[in-house]
Amino acid sequence: MNSEKHPINPSPNALTRVAMETVTRVSPNLAYIKPLRNIFFDGLRRQIHNGRVKPPPVPTPPGVRDDRTIMGLALVDSFQRALDENRMSRVTLQKGAAYIIDSWLWGKGDQAIMNQFKQEYGTFPPNFLLLSPGKGCNLKCIGCYADSGPTPEKMDWDIFDRIITETKTLWGKRSFVISGGEPLAYRDHGKGLLDAAEKHSDCFFMFYTNGTLIDDKVADRIAELGNIVPAISVEGWRERTDERRGEGVYDKVVAAMNRLRERQAIFGLSLTATRHNAEEIFSDEFTDYFFGELGALFGWVFHYMPIGRKYTMDLMPTPEQRLWMWQRSWEIMRDRGYFLADFWNHGTTCNGCIAAGRFLGGGYLYIDWNGAVSPCAFVPYSPVNI
Repeated sequence: MNSEKHPINPSPNALTRVAMETVTRVSPNLAYIKPLRNIFFDGLRRQIHNGRVKPPPVPTPPGVRDDRTIMGLALVDSFQRALDENRMSRVTLQKGAAYIIDSWLWGKGDQAIMNQFKQEYGTFPPNFLLLSPGKGCNLKCIGCYADSGPTPEKMDWDIFDRIITETKTLWGKRSFVISGGEPLAYRDHGKGLLDAAEKHSDCFFMFYTNGTLIDDKVADRIAELGNIVPAISVEGWRERTDERRGEGVYDKVVAAMNRLRERQAIFGLSLTATRHNAEEIFSDEFTDYFFGELGALFGWVFHYMPIGRKYTMDLMPTPEQRLWMWQRSWEIMRDRGYFLADFWNHGTTCNGCIAAGRFLGGGYLYIDWNGAVSPCAFVPYSPVNI
């Protein structure tokens, strides 16, 4: 056969890669065309309503299916609102599209690594890692679970970098959550969290932060990177936030959120529900201000847990408050379209607790600044150190 008349076709892998790269380049532009965007999001909503996004592998109680539908729709509403209000930059869209397409749709390389892991260990690897590279923090919050403050305890940069690299190469996973201490206060060998996000541009990072170190320079870099998202802590309105975190913190938090919104850098909230603020942080006024006006894309709720060296029982929510928060959180997502996930009350959406990597894979593990590997940040007991 004449090879000039019948050229050799590219391999399927090459075609897949070309298709993936083309979609990655084009999709951010399409997202800014409102009619196309509406068609896309309406299609997602229909899929969620019909239960076709991810059919349950086993019979699922109707209440659980309802919970997953409400949360899925709230997530869709949140992303569409961010795009409608021009709160998401092109670089974030491009990085997000590349990550989703490569990891979830075409991710043959990652899937092969995960299959190899399962063959060797009998289970799939955790879906993501929670890392606390440093214990140091510029605040001293009442009842801090990490007992953070001015402390030298931190992970060596080379170890931090190696963990990220090996999570990709040995697990086939590229999602990381960073905690602390204050992640933006971590420095070692002249490098910090944003340097890690820049080096590992094919990964996605979310980090819990008190927000006070997000000045113009940091906000600029977060916006430029596009693959790192802050979840900013707030205890309620000014009085509650300053009472627990220090005078003037609330104003610094709001200023940080404004900086990020101006740069089209997405961000979320990290809310610790206590006996004193539960009703406040779940109020219409609070959620409308932080989600609607300031533009938070998502919110995570943690019920205060009395762990660590500096715990106080006075902050524990009452049983009545826990029940009310369960009911109220679903109401907020269903009626207002804000993605507000409660780690204690929303286990129905993820088959229960996601700690310890779970026997059948998924979930997560936690590694702290000393290299101790634990099931969860709130179960700080470790038999293993990296």
